[in-house]
Amino acid sequence: MLERRAEISSKLFEMGTSLCKESHETGDYCVNKAGSLLIFIAGVMLDEKDVEEYGLISSMYAAKRIMDDLEEKNIRISEILKYFNNLDGEEQNFKDN
Repeated sequence: MLERRAEISSKLFEMGTSLCKESHETGDYCVNKAGSLLIFIAGVMLDEKDVEEYGLISSMYAAKRIMDDLEEKNIRISEILKYFNNLDGEEQNFKDN
């Protein structure tokens, strides 16, 4: 299992390095950050604890983005809970408040 992780890590590192080089040629900031992220993940994935912690951090970041989006659209959490607790399968639309 560790051998497979090392193989995947190496491929991610190579892809990340290639993207970073490409971004220096094109000046594309997003490609640079994507490459840096792949290089970071290549290192993280070699340790189970690091993978778990990165997963938790990523989940928290995703939840924050969702909450920010809901706040921006003036959608209340109570409406979200009602939506997910709806068991009859009817489509519901969120009301702007």
